[in-house]
Amino acid sequence: MDYFLHNETLEYEQSIMELGCGWGPASIFCAQHASAKVTGVDRDDEVFPFLEVQAALNEVDVTTKQASFEKLTKKELSNYDILIGADICFWDKLTAIHFNLIKRAFQAGVKEVVIADPGRAPFYELAEKCLDFFEECELIDWYSTEPEHFEADILHITNTKKPA
Repeated sequence: MDYFLHNETLEYEQSIMELGCGWGPASIFCAQHASAKVTGVDRDDEVFPFLEVQAALNEVDVTTKQASFEKLTKKELSNYDILIGADICFWDKLTAIHFNLIKRAFQAGVKEVVIADPGRAPFYELAEKCLDFFEECELIDWYSTEPEHFEADILHITNTKKPA
């Protein structure tokens, strides 16, 4: 969220999919700050009641979708401008799943992917694959000082090719 506050990544009224949304803080942030149409995706549908309560308290709408990342189709992904995710690279097997999802998303016309991570090995493996494969990709050291000091890395990939 801090990264979005300091960059011009979010445009007004974009369609955003949050991967591994959990209780949906990033989804709610995007809906509030950019009037985005947001869908929170999580494999665990038991998180959605918490997301729905948080969204209601913040007076925003967030659509929810229960799905694993490998099941998201190009057709579904074609409805979104940006995919975001935070702290979603926690198992080694997820590196290939995320990389394939990013490629599929770009083939579907998604414009950007932004993933934040506290610095786990699978995230760095994903970043290395993306830096080698995608033309416009950067790995950014990021820190936030509010509400307290926190450090993470941001993988920001821009789709520079036209949809297939």
